[in-house]
Amino acid sequence: MMIKDLFKAKNPHEEGILDLLLAQIGTNPNIAWYPSAGLDFRDLIEVNRTKIEPDIFFHTDYNTDWVRLKCGVLFNDDRTSVLIERITELKFRRPIRYSVNAAYIDFPDDASPTPKIYLLDVKVESSKGQVNKPVVYFFMENINFLDEVLLRKKIKLSHFIKVREGCGLGGNRKSISITYAFLGELLIQHILVDHEQDTDKELIASLLDKHQIKPKKYELKNAAQKRNVSNWSDFKVKVFDVQMCSGEVLSNDDLDQILQKIKT
Repeated sequence: MMIKDLFKAKNPHEEGILDLLLAQIGTNPNIAWYPSAGLDFRDLIEVNRTKIEPDIFFHTDYNTDWVRLKCGVLFNDDRTSVLIERITELKFRRPIRYSVNAAYIDFPDDASPTPKIYLLDVKVESSKGQVNKPVVYFFMENINFLDEVLLRKKIKLSHFIKVREGCGLGGNRKSISITYAFLGELLIQHILVDHEQDTDKELIASLLDKHQIKPKKYELKNAAQKRNVSNWSDFKVKVFDVQMCSGEVLSNDDLDQILQKIKT
């Protein structure tokens, strides 16, 4: 599915805003996904460490009380400023299977009863320069989004960002590190990730079976250590290129080796 078929403006009078964006980014844009993003837009800057530049960013978080989106300056210090210039509310073109699984998150009562989507025009200024990018913010639980949007709708990504996802009374009970089993299916070419992972292989097996997926084998390449981020929300973040192994299936042993490389 192309992303133009995924959502539309909630207010028909704002459909032109979305049409203009889709015309600018084309039919097959590079998409970066940042689960548990909160109000962190640092990914818009840090992806310049990769060979491919995202055209659009997907952010997910389930708690609308913690993540209050508003136009204006969201963050400003002597090094970085984040400004949301415009907010356009979107909605899915077709209903999705939205769910809030209390086994996956710490505060299910704080989740929205229905999915909410906002298109943000974001400007980030830092010592590295200025970036203006569109961010589509989905108020959904990460695994529900992976399952019912990315995998079911066959949305392809270019980047996966996993930094301080908040497991352990930070809002999440189930780690989105299960995504490492689906990098090939999602066509992800670059990942920016911290060392934490608690990968549920039973859940992976369930999703593979549900979507009739044979996971594709890949290798992670860290071509230059200088590309890594020394401090991102108090985490060291590694930048890997994802290199597919043509025609091979990802085994549990393969996944274990990948997870070990990420952890060390």
